[in-house]
Amino acid sequence: MRRSLRIGAGFILAFLIVTCTDKSVTGLRERGTAALNLSAFQSGPQPGMPDIPIDSVRVVLDRLPLTATAPAIDTVIRFTPAPDTMTLDVNVPLDKDPENFQLTVLAYGGGTVWYRAIDTTAVSSGKPATPLLAVKYVGPGAGATSVTLAPRDTTVTGGQTTPLRVTVDSGATAISNVPVGILSGDTTKGKVTQPTFTTGSFVGKSGIRDSVWLYVETPTHLRDSTRIHIVPPPAQIVKISGDSQSVIVNGTAAAPLAVRVEDALNGGSPGVSVAWSVTQGSATFTPPSPVVSDTGGYVRVNVTPSSLGTVKVQATASGLTGSPVTFTVSVLAGIVHQVIVAPKVDTVAKGVAAQFTATLKDSLGNVISTVKPVWTSTNVAVATVDSTGLATTLAGDSTYIIASAGGFADTARLFVRAPIKVALSPSDTVITSIGDSVHLTGVVLTNFGDTVKTATVIRFASTVPSVVTVNAVTGEAHLVGAGNGVVLATDTISKVTGTATLRVNQKVFGIVNTPPDSVEVGVNGQAQILATATDKNGHPIPGKTFGWLTRNPAIATVNQSGVVTGVTIGAGPT
Repeated sequence: MRRSLRIGAGFILAFLIVTCTDKSVTGLRERGTAALNLSAFQSGPQPGMPDIPIDSVRVVLDRLPLTATAPAIDTVIRFTPAPDTMTLDVNVPLDKDPENFQLTVLAYGGGTVWYRAIDTTAVSSGKPATPLLAVKYVGPGAGATSVTLAPRDTTVTGGQTTPLRVTVDSGATAISNVPVGILSGDTTKGKVTQPTFTTGSFVGKSGIRDSVWLYVETPTHLRDSTRIHIVPPPAQIVKISGDSQSVIVNGTAAAPLAVRVEDALNGGSPGVSVAWSVTQGSATFTPPSPVVSDTGGYVRVNVTPSSLGTVKVQATASGLTGSPVTFTVSVLAGIVHQVIVAPKVDTVAKGVAAQFTATLKDSLGNVISTVKPVWTSTNVAVATVDSTGLATTLAGDSTYIIASAGGFADTARLFVRAPIKVALSPSDTVITSIGDSVHLTGVVLTNFGDTVKTATVIRFASTVPSVVTVNAVTGEAHLVGAGNGVVLATDTISKVTGTATLRVNQKVFGIVNTPPDSVEVGVNGQAQILATATDKNGHPIPGKTFGWLTRNPAIATVNQSGVVTGVTIGAGPT
């Protein structure tokens, strides 16, 4: 048979036999024959050994001591392919018998020198020479300090290909194109292939759960190893826990939903993607779908339903028996834990309805729509409230509107704005003369002191017409007598009233005597002069006291009642 000429790393010490086959040679300058057995370079690669192609061998035979003369033999043998064994027969001219030579053998492949063997041997015409040549690797990576096989301690699925990576370095520097061999510690558990020097792949056997060591070796016998754990491929998905739970809406279920991905040997299968979906109702998942099975094959999710009733969830693992797995969760409303009334404060006019709402929530903040609150008003004289939260306002003031349910309550404040009076301006004034006029204006005020700006019609009336008269529409008041006059203003819409007091306090503006010019009296005769005080409009002012005097008492005197008595004949002012 024939095979490619290759060499394995395990053959660093190779044997080359050199013999002289011409036994008839005698004396100096005779020739002998050197026979080199090259079978050491012809061994095929051993499992796990570097697979180095050798396509040629160079043999050099130099006389000793070494001189600058040409070698006795320098020949290259190429193989396409090489036979199982090969012997190189060459004629060696001997300067003496025996003669010492240095034998150098170089192994080439693809133009690269991979191995070199050097030794001394004696060539004789009488007996064969059998030197032992130490074959040394001199190709790429000859100076490497370490080799690493990856991945490290990994788990693979039987039947699936796992890439292998080899790194050869010298110190911190990686070396490329270094031939290495990768070997499985147990070929019954998986197969190693190696398409390039530094890459390979491993395919574990299907249907087993076991481990195998992989080894790597360089031509200089640097070694590394890694452990591969082989598991069967995933076969089925099984429901573990979490089915048929009850949970409050928007609350997370007490127990997570759990499934397990198992292989054909009922062991857990890690790294399998499981998709979670809601087929009825609504819910969210934590973590979000999809979820990858853990080292034990388990997949767990927390489910939070967001709809009442029944929520159905499916766990799906494509291609596995038992998929999909269905879970059912009963979703319930919680009990009342909080009541929220809105609005918190409202102000409306008397007679206007005010709508309040109450939101009931459970302990998780879910809105409860199945329970109705009870509504009450703390001051029913101001407003009442019905079962829907609609408040009917009755009087101006404030009241609290309360909604209660399940032992919880919340309160709102309702202010009712209502007209309470008509405010007149001026409200209390003093007039110094009868006949004067005052213009009255009025506005309607609410219980909060603000002005009603719309829907008011104010009419005026005098309650003391002997003192004041007033225009009912314009509010123009006319003082007709002394005293206090009161004007009543009424809002004909709201029926509220208000008053203004006009106080007539006449101020003396002049004095009128009667008779106005003069009186005549005889000596010792008497005459009465009457004095009247008047305001600026000439209206008499009753109740005034006057002081009397005469400027010529020799003619007449006057007492404090205005009685003039003649003293002598003549005329003079009084």
